[in-house]
Amino acid sequence: MSGLSANLQIEPAVTQAFAAMDARALHLAISGESIVLEKTLGSLSNDTSSEFDSLQTQVSTDEAKFILFNLGSPVNKWLLVAWVPDMAQVRSKMLYSSSKDHVKKTLGLTSFKGDYYANDVADLQWDSYSASLVKVVSLNEREEVLEQEKQDKIADGGGQVTAGAAMGVVPFSLTSEATAQLTKFKSGELHFVSLGLGAECTINVSEGFDASGVNIVGAVGSAPLASKLVQTSPSFVCVRCAGPIAGSTVEVFVYSCPENSPVRTKMSFSTAKSAALSEMKRVGVVFEKNFEITEASEVDDVLKTIVEGEKSGASSAAAEIKHKKPSRPGKGRARQIKKFVPDDP
Repeated sequence: MSGLSANLQIEPAVTQAFAAMDARALHLAISGESIVLEKTLGSLSNDTSSEFDSLQTQVSTDEAKFILFNLGSPVNKWLLVAWVPDMAQVRSKMLYSSSKDHVKKTLGLTSFKGDYYANDVADLQWDSYSASLVKVVSLNEREEVLEQEKQDKIADGGGQVTAGAAMGVVPFSLTSEATAQLTKFKSGELHFVSLGLGAECTINVSEGFDASGVNIVGAVGSAPLASKLVQTSPSFVCVRCAGPIAGSTVEVFVYSCPENSPVRTKMSFSTAKSAALSEMKRVGVVFEKNFEITEASEVDDVLKTIVEGEKSGASSAAAEIKHKKPSRPGKGRARQIKKFVPDDP
């Protein structure tokens, strides 16, 4: 079956409509040895979620099809919906299920945000699709440790793991605004950035974000940061602290997850954390310290501990060097001189 799917030809009408990106949805069908454009529906000017919900009335319960759904701004990518209902013929189910990767590769993988498998009309609801992006796994204590090690490795860029692999589902990506603020943080123009989750799996600047007046934490004239953080919702916080040497800095990542946040929101942020770190590293923002707080009011105490710890560490290192016993001049180990003992006559 995979060999057959690889031989399917995508008609020019599909390619043209796909490239234009001016429709909300493209309905595709497999006809003979071709993938054809059945119809083009919807407008990008309408609400994304309501347009997605309208797919429920545009499908048949006994015929499979592909629906390319335009996620619109700020994502500007397609979602491949594989509609494979239980009542469809077995051969049709197999053909559509095995062909979705071929469709994405032929049209261009970078143009897709991901794919979504649906076999029930209830699956064609925006809430159902959004819920599929949150991966919730029940783990025992040892599995949690192993999973955290895996996520830390992903966040640190270990191996050849992408942000998409970090999520295990459709990857989160930075909006242009978030990228712009992180670029300023990287250059030193900003010393604080707060990020949240936006629509269609995006990472955007937090609502009400204001970096004005924020100096390097621990520097002369630096003000408390707690009032700048989102108080009732999780956020990913990038902050710059004074380093151990005059003029040096330490970049710190703080995951703020207030206890009074909605459970579903906390789950979404927890799932997106590794992808967020991976995306930030992609634009050149890396962190030396990584902390989690459960109240925004805790941030200043945490950062104070970091600054004092850095200065204390530098002082201890300097003191150790100052009081260290000088080593013997020259290279290599000191030679041991043995007393001469004459041979017996």
